[in-house]
Amino acid sequence: PFQDKNSLGTWEYIALGKLLDSTVYFAAYSNDERVIALKKHMIDAAIACQEPDGYIGMFAPGKRLTNLWDIHEMSYLILGMMRDYQYFGEKKSLDSAVKMMDYMITNWKNAHPWTQAKVGLDYTALQMYNATGDEKYLKFCLEERKLAVWDKPIKLIAPSTGDEDGDGIDGHHAYAYMDECRSQLELYPIQPDEKL
Repeated sequence: PFQDKNSLGTWEYIALGKLLDSTVYFAAYSNDERVIALKKHMIDAAIACQEPDGYIGMFAPGKRLTNLWDIHEMSYLILGMMRDYQYFGEKKSLDSAVKMMDYMITNWKNAHPWTQAKVGLDYTALQMYNATGDEKYLKFCLEERKLAVWDKPIKLIAPSTGDEDGDGIDGHHAYAYMDECRSQLELYPIQPDEKL
């Protein structure tokens, strides 16, 4: 699906980004040539799917970032690429990560509104800021994502299939809350504030 890029659906999710991120970690940990070869194959195949504008995903133009898991998938693809640079010195992986992150920032107006659609994004943007020193990633977290002031109440509701009160949060997804808390902890060393 990442080669074809023609999906029009909403609920599709492959988790290629999570697989790539964990494979990079495993390759660094094990130093096993077979795992390193697998990691290299996955990185090269993902980069080969990258559009000139930076997009790596499975959705057709006009459906990108608007589908529930596209931002989540790209966030972990970025992390995997960035980790490949950190652990293996692969500049092409960092270049790919920068292009993907820039694509999301440039096209943010199209982003799916639900909080769980963005799991991994703020953490990834902060990791990009730490890796590159580029202020635009920190600015995105602070100004566009309002990470420093995020403090949504936990809603105890029956499981649903969507955002019941229109606040962009599907109340039964605790991992979305935990992700924002983790991101605020990552922000703290950059911008110390006891509220974080």
